[in-house]
Amino acid sequence: MGGGGGAVTAAATGVWGWAGELDGQPPDETLAEVAARAPASPAELLTTRLPPGGLLVVTARHGRRRPDAGLLTRLTASGLTTEILRLAGAEMGSTDAFASTVDNDPHPDVLVLDAPDLAAWGGRGVDGLVLRNLLERLRSRLPNTRLAIYVSDACFVVRHALPGTLLLTLPRQDEDDPATGPLADRAEEVAAALGTGDARAVVEACDALARRPEFDPMSPARRLLDAVAGHPDALREIVPELLARHWPAAPTTSPLEDGGVSPRATALLYRLLSLTEPDGPRSTLRRVDVGRWLCALRADTYETLSAVTTVLRHEDLAGTNLSYAPSLEHCDLTGADLTEVDGYRVNVSDGVLDNALMARSCFARGHLKRASLRGADLRDADLEYASFQQADLTGADLAGADLHRALLDQAVGLSVPVPAPVPAPAIEPTSA
Repeated sequence: MGGGGGAVTAAATGVWGWAGELDGQPPDETLAEVAARAPASPAELLTTRLPPGGLLVVTARHGRRRPDAGLLTRLTASGLTTEILRLAGAEMGSTDAFASTVDNDPHPDVLVLDAPDLAAWGGRGVDGLVLRNLLERLRSRLPNTRLAIYVSDACFVVRHALPGTLLLTLPRQDEDDPATGPLADRAEEVAAALGTGDARAVVEACDALARRPEFDPMSPARRLLDAVAGHPDALREIVPELLARHWPAAPTTSPLEDGGVSPRATALLYRLLSLTEPDGPRSTLRRVDVGRWLCALRADTYETLSAVTTVLRHEDLAGTNLSYAPSLEHCDLTGADLTEVDGYRVNVSDGVLDNALMARSCFARGHLKRASLRGADLRDADLEYASFQQADLTGADLAGADLHRALLDQAVGLSVPVPAPVPAPAIEPTSA
């Protein structure tokens, strides 16, 4: 591809494609064309692929990217007028947040939004669904402007892209921790509280940090990770007790005060704990009403929920009621104990459940499309009417599982025969 001006390093190029082009059953020629695409940079796509009025979403696998220093130069060299808006922590209560851009004439050829998923909406973090709707309205007001946004790969805008969106996934980029400023100060307070072992001080410091819209629970600062690594036992005591106190499965007592702790703070605490012991096994949630807690996370934002569901590896969830849980798509439940779970209609599409224990669980009418269930134990599970389209069941044990009317289109690795439909009984002719 041409355009962009100057050499582009491999770290600045990635995999790209149009939203929805591989959904369903794409023809072989489409698959071949996508597989043959050369990596591209944001500047290349903005100058050679994205039409005026189009939307480019730039992210990184398991993280986020930020506009590089040379993007403006390359776009300007291609003859495109460009404006870059830094939005982390900015208030975006309406499209009036872009009034100067929208009202000025002429509009820029390219408008780049840096971290709009870390912006504020009414003083709190913006939800990805709200952001997607805002982008749609913004595009209608800038019909001739190419719009590019840089967001986390957990953002709703990435996972449920608007039709006609061009998606670019770049290599992971570790963000530099801010050396100064409110986020750095709050992170230092959390680290100091962990050093004292004071549970209330740890929770309050995490809550103060998590309430800042520009803070990303998906990417805790290196200072926090180092502090947690030095005091893992403190979190192992604090997190289960805090969750059981606020979302209890049974009455409990706790030295922590009632109320006042934001769901976003619990997501941060759980994520920090999970990152210290990624291979488990863990029993953090044994006394927690997991379904209610996940609903509280989703009520905050889609991305707050994702901060937890993407680090549930090896968690003990045996007997949990997930039948009313929000969507757990893109979850990581590798090696988790889901024995005898009520997951009726639960959505774990695109999730990873490799080697998960799911014996005697109910996932009837569940959504497991494109899920990876390699080596999962599904013995005697109720999978009636469940969707396993394009799922990977390699090595999964399905002995005794009820697959009646399950959708298995393009599923791979299925090792048990799918029961054939029972033919209707023949109707005997009656004599006149």
